[in-house]
Amino acid sequence: MRLIILISSMLIFGIGASFSNETIFICKNNDGTEKEFELKINLNKKLLYRAGAPYNIVEQLENELIAKSSNKIGTVSYETTLTFNRLSGNLKYQSYKMDGSKVEKDNVNYFCKKRLI
Repeated sequence: MRLIILISSMLIFGIGASFSNETIFICKNNDGTEKEFELKINLNKKLLYRAGAPYNIVEQLENELIAKSSNKIGTVSYETTLTFNRLSGNLKYQSYKMDGSKVEKDNVNYFCKKRLI
C-alpha cells in the first residue's frame, strides 16, 4: 500500500521524471579568448539561454536548433541568431547591429559540452 502511495505521489508531483525541462551545456569559443558560459535549452518553452540571455527557438530541425533575439534602442537595431548543432555540440553566434545604412556583423563559433551534475 505504501508503495502505491509513493508511486502515485511521484506521478502527481512529477518526481522521478525529469527534475528540469532544461538541458545545460558549458560552452567556450573555439579560439579560447572568451570566458566559458552556460547554454540552457528548454524545448518545452521554446527558449535557449546564452549566458542567461533568452533567445526564442524559431526552428527545431533534426540536427539543429535555431534561436533568435532582436531589439531596438533608439535608431539602432540589433538581431542575434544562435544555431546549435545537436550532434556536434557546436554553437554558431551571428550578431547584426544596424544603424541606418551602417551594418556591423559579428560571428563567433563555440564548442559546447553537456554539463554533468
